[in-house]
Amino acid sequence: MVGDVFQIEPVVTSSYATDTGNARKAGVQEYFWDDDGPVDPRVVTAAPGNNNIMGSVMRVAQTGTSHSSPDSPVPGIFLTEHRRCRRDIIEICNELVYNGRLKPVTAEPDREPPLPPLAWANVNGTSERLGRSQRNPREAEAIARWIVSKADEWKDFYDKPVNEIVAVIAPYGPQRDAIRRALRKFSTAHTDKNISKIKVGTVNAMQGAERDIIIFSPTCDRKASTGFLDGKRSLLNVAISRAVHSFVVIGTMEIFERNPASALGILGRALFSKGYELGDVTGNWAADTSLILRGKRLSSVSEHHAQLDKALADLKDGEEIVIVSPFLSLSGVNAPELQDSIREAVGRGAVVNIVTRAPNAPGYSNGTSPACRKALEETGARLHDIKLLHSKTLMTQSFIAEGSFNWLSVMRDKPEGANLDTSWVLTGEDAHKAAREAIDELNLLLKESKPPSEIGHGIMAAFVSLTCPGFTGE
Repeated sequence: MVGDVFQIEPVVTSSYATDTGNARKAGVQEYFWDDDGPVDPRVVTAAPGNNNIMGSVMRVAQTGTSHSSPDSPVPGIFLTEHRRCRRDIIEICNELVYNGRLKPVTAEPDREPPLPPLAWANVNGTSERLGRSQRNPREAEAIARWIVSKADEWKDFYDKPVNEIVAVIAPYGPQRDAIRRALRKFSTAHTDKNISKIKVGTVNAMQGAERDIIIFSPTCDRKASTGFLDGKRSLLNVAISRAVHSFVVIGTMEIFERNPASALGILGRALFSKGYELGDVTGNWAADTSLILRGKRLSSVSEHHAQLDKALADLKDGEEIVIVSPFLSLSGVNAPELQDSIREAVGRGAVVNIVTRAPNAPGYSNGTSPACRKALEETGARLHDIKLLHSKTLMTQSFIAEGSFNWLSVMRDKPEGANLDTSWVLTGEDAHKAAREAIDELNLLLKESKPPSEIGHGIMAAFVSLTCPGFTGE
């Protein structure tokens, strides 16, 4: 028998008593049970009160073989050569469960695929509890919108129907259903009817399948428990190893940074160190989706910088601006136009708040370098650190802009080399509502990123003037 015990084990519905009776009837009880219970708990259903033991026919075969690979931790022959995924993809699985024993031998594609091996996009969705499960509608819609927008490009490259190119994996049934509904919703205006046929399934349903592009929807938001995803590494192992050319994660990226040693942490380190941040996935905003279409869309580097420069120029005495930029670059913060604009605004009595990743943020030392921080502080700007930060936001009393553009890292002098990033700009009463939601999130994360003794009233009060009337902050 050939198989992999690090795939997902079967869903066991029979009881311990039924397993015991079947073993006795089949005459094999002496091999697996004694009076105290299972002799080898790996091959039988859990005893009462023990939910960690699951049955596996592959493990039964292992216990019966006299052949083993050298230095194998379990009996049986380990198949070392991997031939499906590109190296950067399968190396995550190698670290997750295989202890580096897999040898990637997949041939590189003749032409560079439309997506890199690893890619990600942050979407600030909200997880909704449904019994013991959950769903994230904004995340589901962001995934569906992006698929519809890229379908023609993918078909042209692979020369086959889009439903044979891409599949979506979700860890929860309600999220699977939400993505299916979103795909039907956004594909109605598209001529390709195969979009609605794209396979969307839970990890269990996708075991054994493969696609050139796999999109993973983690579903959990920053407040939700990720115990289910972190509890069994086989879940992520199966999800990741379905991808032939590209594995894409679209969701709340903060959950991949909580614990670097966890399964999600291992995936996060690979995504953020080797992966590519997608700039054309919409949904990274605090405002309700219905409000976005009443705003203005920014897509070019020059449009974004013009929005920032005008916002700084319009600040009056006592007014504030909040620039949320997780990543900083020397070329970005040292741009003369930016530094002059900040100095002039501060000189008029305005407050320039820059929210970025804390210096001790995991895996992002390049985004919080002392040189970048010093350059900004010397202009008179106030820096506020958040440990886990992916949002990109610009807001004043007049507007809020949110999207995927890193306001203080993209070079101004080489816009032609920048990624495509988009932002939506909201004004009016809707902007105040959206700004309040964004400010509440920032205040909460600022609290979580510092011990109580280090949180001063000035930091928490810095954003109060941007909120709706009556908001007093924490």
